[in-house]
Amino acid sequence: MSFSPLSFAVMTKLAADEGITDPARQTFYGVLGGAFGSSPLGIGIALALANQEAESTPPPSPPPIARSLTITSPQLLPAASDGQAYSYTLQAVGGTAPYTWAVSAGSLPKSNSFSLAPTGVLTGTADSKGVDDGSYPLTIQVTDTAKTPATQTQLFLFKVGAAASTLQKTQQTAQQVSPKLKRKRL
Repeated sequence: MSFSPLSFAVMTKLAADEGITDPARQTFYGVLGGAFGSSPLGIGIALALANQEAESTPPPSPPPIARSLTITSPQLLPAASDGQAYSYTLQAVGGTAPYTWAVSAGSLPKSNSFSLAPTGVLTGTADSKGVDDGSYPLTIQVTDTAKTPATQTQLFLFKVGAAASTLQKTQQTAQQVSPKLKRKRL
């Protein structure tokens, strides 16, 4: 039995065509074909083995699809009450965690007791005398830690004190009225 370089080349190519992606395995089938290439039976056996291996080896998984960075926190932040400790963690998905958060426009309440940590935690205590009462529009930015960082910004409304109480009363009234409206429609 002699080695056939032509059969080696043909079997290497056929193994690749059958889905064998590992170059070492392609060479193996080339050598097998080259050694047994002098007979149609030898080529048939080598091709059948390559086909069987290709069918039993799952194709490589595609690379994961990167999700874009998106802020998922509601634009109307939970309200802060006068004299009460406050803590809220902003949320985002996609990009590459961990994220870095910052206020990019607007300002937090005047008493300077509120702050946004780089981790996305908004904390503080509203002044009990109502100094901080009001609505605070804030543009908050989040940046991920990808090799090329992604940035997302969103406008938020943060209500404190009397503004928060008014908002809470409005929400409570809406919850009380809503079932009555549903009954009238029936």
